[in-house]
Amino acid sequence: MHNNILSIIAAVALSAMSPHALAGPFSYDYIQLVYGEQEDEFDTEVDVIALQASFQGNRRTGMILNLGYTEHDLSKIAGISASFLDIDAKQKSYSFAAGGELASTNRTCITGKFGVAFSKVESNQDALDGIKGEQLALLIDSRTWLTDLIELELGINYSYVDVEGDSESGPGITAGFAFHLTHTLRAGIGWSKSMVVKDNDVEGIAISLRYMF
Repeated sequence: MHNNILSIIAAVALSAMSPHALAGPFSYDYIQLVYGEQEDEFDTEVDVIALQASFQGNRRTGMILNLGYTEHDLSKIAGISASFLDIDAKQKSYSFAAGGELASTNRTCITGKFGVAFSKVESNQDALDGIKGEQLALLIDSRTWLTDLIELELGINYSYVDVEGDSESGPGITAGFAFHLTHTLRAGIGWSKSMVVKDNDVEGIAISLRYMF
């Protein structure tokens, strides 16, 4: 499933060995592009692309704001290509989160945020087209300098999701590494698992490129 993404890791890791960036205060002012793949326990797969922005501004207040736009493009259903089945479905979502730093040291920073997201499906199938969803989430994330150039990122979250009146809730976890290429540019690789839907966990892997300002 993830071969095309995993093939990039070695090149990114080698690039991060260039001595451009040094460990220091974590930046939460950035724009980030993400590409990934997600798969559930029934072999349904989606391609994911997201544009994310984060703003902290004054570090003395500790307030962090996140904005995001994400597209989930259906690629496989029960392991069969969606295009072969003549099914076109794309979920578009907009998200907003606010929070701040909970604790920080020279090497680690822990943040907490509350987020909301709104989504809608566009599809050539009447049964799917127009489906709307809402999500509420509580997120706790940590960033730790492993070296002067490499970060370890860990996260836990709990989400409530409502889709056309049907609701479920559950936890999720994330883990990843970030490789600083310059003082303003970093690349990342991440893994996630969502356990919101009963008896159907969703796992994903993604790569990212972040510009910090």
